[in-house]
Amino acid sequence: MARLRSSRNRCLEAVNRDAAGVVSILVHVGLVDASWQRRIRRAGQFAADSGAAAPLLAFYTRLLRSQNTIYDSLNVRRPSGDLDGDIAVLAEGGSALLREVAESGPDLLAADARALLEVDDSTIASLLLAYWRASSV
Repeated sequence: MARLRSSRNRCLEAVNRDAAGVVSILVHVGLVDASWQRRIRRAGQFAADSGAAAPLLAFYTRLLRSQNTIYDSLNVRRPSGDLDGDIAVLAEGGSALLREVAESGPDLLAADARALLEVDDSTIASLLLAYWRASSV
């Protein structure tokens, strides 16, 4: 009987530990989501009140929204940690960001984004991989 009680207690402890971990993750996700929304809202407020800086701040607001979308998509379709295998997921988010920059960025930045959008997916993947590998050396 004592062995059964001990086993039950260990199981309950494991469940409590796992539940605490899940709650911690949910709280973290909620805090991060609130953090994104707070940044987006604040940038939008600055854009509305900033005169000459308004266009740049409006662009920044759009970039934050795009980055938030990428963050959300990576929570749904989690990268594995293998760059070669994850490149399609990462390039997909990057393409969305490039479209935003091409549509609403400052002229030179928008031109660079449009040029990158004209390149095929395998070239983008190669550029990203080369960048990541070079920057980690």
